[in-house]
Amino acid sequence: MCKGGICTPCELNSGLCDQWANEVFERLTEMGIDAEIWSTVWERSYADHMFVKIGSKFYDAENIDGVDDYMELPFFQRSFAKRGVREPVHRII
Repeated sequence: MCKGGICTPCELNSGLCDQWANEVFERLTEMGIDAEIWSTVWERSYADHMFVKIGSKFYDAENIDGVDDYMELPFFQRSFAKRGVREPVHRII
């Protein structure tokens, strides 16, 4: 998947999003920033995704600027928005 141990943001979101979200969450909390980890609802998902919420914005490896609606994250745009499906998510941490 990743060449030479280096992953593109899209590659991170295609199998390593849980590692990315946990690493970012840990670093943010160490810096005293309130963050949450969110995920698709595993039983109902067509594909799984884990991402971070800070304040009112959602972030993942492909969108470090944040979006107001998690469905605006590139992962969901590729996977669900094209079909008009709003994927259910929940807060993990």
